Amino acid sequence: MDFPAGYGNRDVVDRAFAAANVPRSIIIEVPDLATGADFVLHQLGIAILPRFFIPHDPALHVMGIDGIDMRWPLTLATCPAREPTAATRAVLGMLDSYVPDIPGYHPAPAAVGYAS
Repeated sequence: MDFPAGYGNRDVVDRAFAAANVPRSIIIEVPDLATGADFVLHQLGIAILPRFFIPHDPALHVMGIDGIDMRWPLTLATCPAREPTAATRAVLGMLDSYVPDIPGYHPAPAAVGYAS
């Protein structure tokens, strides 16, 4: 299972597989990370997801992927002409907890599958 070509998650995984010269077959494409996680929870596939998006469910088996450069880019734009709203400040605060202010930092991705 993977995401449609052109989606950020798909681009990251495609580059990683190509760099490793590993062929793969995609049987089904899903439109978003939440649907991908739901498919895994219902034993309909495996997924490579950003670690921060993996649902906390004891039925999932999470395996880290080391030694492969898989960075999920994140871009956030705000309007410099006005103060951020409370919602914007909340999002910025949440991001700080996921992405430390360390140059070159990127948390390791993980593959998830249903634990039988």
